[in-house]
Amino acid sequence: MDKRALRNRRRRRLRLELLETRKLLAGNCDAVIVAGDLQITCDAEDNDIAIEAVAGFFEVTGNAGTTINTLPADSFAVPAVTGDVIVNLRQGDDNAYINNVAIAGNLNIHGGDGSNQIVIEMSDIAGDVTVNNGDSNLVSTTKISAQVTQFIENTIGGDVNVSNGDNTANNTSINAIGTQTDVIDNVIGGHVVVRNGNATATSDDTVANGNVVTVIFNDIDGGVDVTSGNGSGGGTPLLLSRGNSTSIFVNEIAGGVAINHLDGHSASNAEDNYGNYAIVSDNLEIGGDVQINQRNGTAQSTYGYATANFASVSSNGSIQGDVSVKHHDANATSDEADAYGNYTIVNNNDTIAGDIRIEQRHGTANSTTGYASGNLAGVYGNGIVGGIGGDVWISQGRGNATGYDAGGNFNVVGFNGMIAGDVTIKNLDTMATASGSNAAGTLNFVSYNESIVGDVSIQTRTGRGTSDGYASFAAGNDSFVTGNFIQGDVEIQHGAGFGTTTGDYSTSSGNYGNIAENEILGDVSLINSKATATSSGDSGYSYANSAFVDANIIDGDVTIRQYPGTAVSSGYGGTAAGVYTELYGNAIAGDLNILVFNGTGTSDFTYDSFARISDSLIGGDIHFTGAANGRDEVILDSVEVIGKSVIGTRTGDDSISVTDCVFGDAVHLLGGSGADEFFDGGGNTFPGGSPILGSITPVP
Repeated sequence: MDKRALRNRRRRRLRLELLETRKLLAGNCDAVIVAGDLQITCDAEDNDIAIEAVAGFFEVTGNAGTTINTLPADSFAVPAVTGDVIVNLRQGDDNAYINNVAIAGNLNIHGGDGSNQIVIEMSDIAGDVTVNNGDSNLVSTTKISAQVTQFIENTIGGDVNVSNGDNTANNTSINAIGTQTDVIDNVIGGHVVVRNGNATATSDDTVANGNVVTVIFNDIDGGVDVTSGNGSGGGTPLLLSRGNSTSIFVNEIAGGVAINHLDGHSASNAEDNYGNYAIVSDNLEIGGDVQINQRNGTAQSTYGYATANFASVSSNGSIQGDVSVKHHDANATSDEADAYGNYTIVNNNDTIAGDIRIEQRHGTANSTTGYASGNLAGVYGNGIVGGIGGDVWISQGRGNATGYDAGGNFNVVGFNGMIAGDVTIKNLDTMATASGSNAAGTLNFVSYNESIVGDVSIQTRTGRGTSDGYASFAAGNDSFVTGNFIQGDVEIQHGAGFGTTTGDYSTSSGNYGNIAENEILGDVSLINSKATATSSGDSGYSYANSAFVDANIIDGDVTIRQYPGTAVSSGYGGTAAGVYTELYGNAIAGDLNILVFNGTGTSDFTYDSFARISDSLIGGDIHFTGAANGRDEVILDSVEVIGKSVIGTRTGDDSISVTDCVFGDAVHLLGGSGADEFFDGGGNTFPGGSPILGSITPVP
């Protein structure tokens, strides 16, 4: 889409909403020409002025009782303005309206303290525009925003700079906004810079927002840089409450975008509640980096959605730099809807030339009846046109969630075009508790990406999932790498995992790793640390440590290491597996190495350690080392092995079953102490006619 098409999409004649009933004012403003500059200086009363072009002159008009140069007439015609326009409103609740003027130099407006409304519309300004407002405390039943600055349909040759102090809006029977800055449908030759102080808004109507910045439908030759202080929205609004809110969408921006929010807080009964909210969306082009940094966020709601920190970089055309999102600690609570601590989405951007980096610290979410997630990060649908030029990197702190459904940390990298670098996901400790459905301490997906040039690495620490629901699922750590073309290595490394369910027909899992339907040019490593899974309902399933590698083409080696797993399914008809390993339908060019530590299963149907390799081609060797204690059950079915095969089960009453397999080199089946058995299911090709048995008894 070119600039003309972009402009055709814009809304025309966007005007300021009427914010207050006009009241009779008693102030005065002096207007003079000094060396070609128009200088307007007002007194400390409430003033209302307009500057417009009339018949080739600048006409300065006083409204609602404001006088100009203390003259009886309410307007003053100013000829020969060849330089800057400087407006000093000083203290008071002031209005300034600049419309349809051509300014050869800069426009400077000093609002001072007080609740000000400044609108610059349909003007041509050759230089910079600077607006400085001070502090205000608005209590109103008619005026929405404590501080308003708007730029609408202007052509500005230089920068736009807006600075606001600390503002409070405490309104009844009407919406409330602490600080409002709108940049709408302008052509700007420089940068847009907005600096807001702290802002608080309370309302019993529809909306309560602290700091609000909107940049929409502009052509900007520089960058956009927004910084807001602590923001708070509250009261009893019906629809929306946000502490800090910045929206940048449908622009063409030659430079970068930077959004910085300090602490954001929302506490209301609104349908949507956000502590900090930042969105960069539907922009035709962004010529530099996109950086979003939001500090601590809190959101509390009785009836609506609650999100402590939210960031979205979505549906942009081309981003020529990096995308970086950083969130600090977050806490969200909702009684009757979903709750999210830290929530970041980077999706459906046509091209991202650099890296995508998401860093979220500790997130806590609690929902009585809805879904809760401590930290959520999604990178999906990007780079379909021009790819992602660098790495995708997600780092999550501790995630703690309690809800009807719950996820401590939830990460998705999926359905992207080519990713030129690595994909890395890191998580600290997590805990998820679900009262009615599913719970996952940590849940990771790297799925259906067109191409990943580098490595894929997923790392978790301790994950805990607990669910009380019927036919529910609870997992400590779950990771999926599915449907990708990966030119580097794949590594999944899980810390300790704990899964607990209490309902009938439910499934608990400590650690679960699934690598399926990929083409991988490098090596594969899947490591599950110590895990425990417990299901107390009838017909339950418990899997302490599980590793699945299915339907892949892998040019390197595959290494699976599963540490001790304890699984208990105490209800009637339950199934428990301490350590479960399955490889199905793979073509592996290198070696397959499986190391299993102790597995313990307790249930009506029990597997201490179970491993199945089937319908696969192994181009190198197979090395399987079973648990030192407990029963190993190893099944090889329809496997072709080019190299050597060494299957060792160590201590315990173990079994090895081989059916329809072809071995190109020596086969060693090694038992340990215990009554170990070998089952030849037929259809096998062994070098020398039979395997080499060590401390293991063939079963006829």
